[in-house]
Amino acid sequence: MSELTGYLYDNTGTAISSATVQLLTKNTSTQIASTTTNSDGKWAFSGQAAAAYDVKITFGSSVRYIKGDQEVQATMGEFIGGESAATYPLRVENSTNSASNAVLELRGNNSTRADGDEIYVSFKLDNDAGEETEFARITAEANDVSNGSEDGELRYSVMSGGSLSEVFVMSSAIGGGTAFDITTSTVSMATDSFTIKSEDDGSAAVLNLQADQGDDNADKWSISVADGGTMTLNSEISGSAVAHMTIAPNSTVANSTTTIHGTLTMGSTAALTNAGLVAVANQSNITGVGTISSGTWQGTAIASAYIAGDAITGAKIADDAVNSEHYTDGSIDTAHIADNQVTAAKLFDLARGSILIGNASAETAELTKGSANYVLTSDGTDIAWASATTGDITGVTAGVGLSGGGSSGGVTLTLDLSELSAVTPASGDGLATVDSDGSTEQLTTVDALATLHAGDGLSASSAVMAVDLGTNSGLEISSNKLQIAKGISQHDTAQFGAGVANGDFLKISSTSVVGRSTSEVLSDIGARGQGVEHIWVPATAMTPSKSNGCGTLSSLETTAGRPDITALPFDNTADENAQFSISFPKSWDESTIQVTAYWSTADASTSNDVAWAVAGIAFPDGSDASGDIDTAFPAPTALDKDTSGGAEFLNITNAKDITVSGSPAAGELCFFEVSRDISDTAGTTLGADALLIGLKIFYTTNAATDA
Repeated sequence: MSELTGYLYDNTGTAISSATVQLLTKNTSTQIASTTTNSDGKWAFSGQAAAAYDVKITFGSSVRYIKGDQEVQATMGEFIGGESAATYPLRVENSTNSASNAVLELRGNNSTRADGDEIYVSFKLDNDAGEETEFARITAEANDVSNGSEDGELRYSVMSGGSLSEVFVMSSAIGGGTAFDITTSTVSMATDSFTIKSEDDGSAAVLNLQADQGDDNADKWSISVADGGTMTLNSEISGSAVAHMTIAPNSTVANSTTTIHGTLTMGSTAALTNAGLVAVANQSNITGVGTISSGTWQGTAIASAYIAGDAITGAKIADDAVNSEHYTDGSIDTAHIADNQVTAAKLFDLARGSILIGNASAETAELTKGSANYVLTSDGTDIAWASATTGDITGVTAGVGLSGGGSSGGVTLTLDLSELSAVTPASGDGLATVDSDGSTEQLTTVDALATLHAGDGLSASSAVMAVDLGTNSGLEISSNKLQIAKGISQHDTAQFGAGVANGDFLKISSTSVVGRSTSEVLSDIGARGQGVEHIWVPATAMTPSKSNGCGTLSSLETTAGRPDITALPFDNTADENAQFSISFPKSWDESTIQVTAYWSTADASTSNDVAWAVAGIAFPDGSDASGDIDTAFPAPTALDKDTSGGAEFLNITNAKDITVSGSPAAGELCFFEVSRDISDTAGTTLGADALLIGLKIFYTTNAATDA
């Protein structure tokens, strides 16, 4: 059954109601059904037999036809339906009464043809971020475009972990014949079994398994079931199938036969050879095997007669089994004692303090300990104990101011002044000094040192240094201060007080001189200092751009008697812009500026982001091409994304560095464009107008005034 539906509008886009719509047999005037358009301009015919029809629309004296045999050709089209989830946006039907009808043709018409050309059908849905995402794809590929030997391939791909992955391939070029690949870790079936069946009665069913590309020797294996039920495991060696195992069925499992055509190996040991012999692996203990015959060992003990001469090797002797009872006295000679193996524990006992020496007979002898304080001496031939020489130093002890010492060998003493007591030098005290050439150490009094440093303006007496102002009546010392003797307000002199820092200016305050920084001096004299200034640019000073401009200036009343929000609205469906211009003060240092956006919204939702961007360009007086205002803005700089607090909330972005292009200089005019960037999907989750209240522009000055 078919359903035909349409809408009727006039030249202004207004729906036309009560127009007569007739359904006619194609290319005739025979009426099948009739209806009229409703208030929305809609007409519909449902429940009609599948066929081609003409539609005649009459409204007053105007008549229009929609012909059923017309064809539509378009570069691109979209079919968007929204009546219900079960209504098809697009339905393709061939109503020809035939056992095989062409319904849909998908064609890629390349002007150049090459192996690997593709066409594909894409299946897209939105992810949870609202981004259109391809979740599946059907791809048709021309593997071979050679005329007369064309090969094709059909691939099914699905999204897995954020990447499109092939899971099913049907191809005429895999292995040289028609085949399909399933690229997945699991093959699922709707039933509990998977069956491979021979198509011909009496033929064997074969499952082929191929490693690599199946083109190497022994890469191919097969499991075949012959008519009658015998199953064989085969491998293809040098082009021929070689049977490795055969299972012949029987009425009972006990009577079935399994044939191993080679050697059966269990673990790493042959258990059954292809000659039918049982092979027993090397065992530490064999039990239950009965008697080993044919002249081989039969008892529980092996007599020496059964052991061949020199047959027992070191490997057959247990560890720690050879004892003193097994070797003859005097049979262990020096050659059988390893080097460095005779320890002190194996030597004869020595008296305490004795040592072993070689005597005059070249034998080992014991030298007993000597008397107290004796030392070991040598006469060039033998060694002996002898009395220590009288008067030798036996120890050095450090005293006050010294560290180190010792009782033997080389002894070092170190001067350690930290052990000396701290005292205040006074007149008559002495200090240790060294002559300039380092040859003489001497004692010098502190009085002599004071006299040494006395000179012009300085005198020394009893180790005390004094300042001698001489005839300079302009200076005097009063209460340990050096001051001007004649000065301001009759000796009420200015003095340098505490808190004066490097680089400060000086300020006379009463009788003291205090330090003042640059900013403090400027404040003292009422001048503006250098630093960061700002300009507030309200929305009322901006104009929607001629192209892609935002909405016009409007006011949103919060509540009567409360602040109105006067702002420019920026849409959420397309990038929109507004412009303004500024002539910066001469004191601007033409460096990077900072911009902060102030905005709001009427939308009550929270946690929704808005992305703003700003671009600026400066123009000089039109003496050359640089003064041509018909110049493109630079790429806008995105401000930090800002999150709405809710309806009628004030939202303020973080300050963002913006570079004004065009080499700005003093007196130039700077044009700015502010945009809402809805292409930044992460920053445009606010599904409503963003209301721009104004921008605050921060700039740095390098002069106190614009003079």
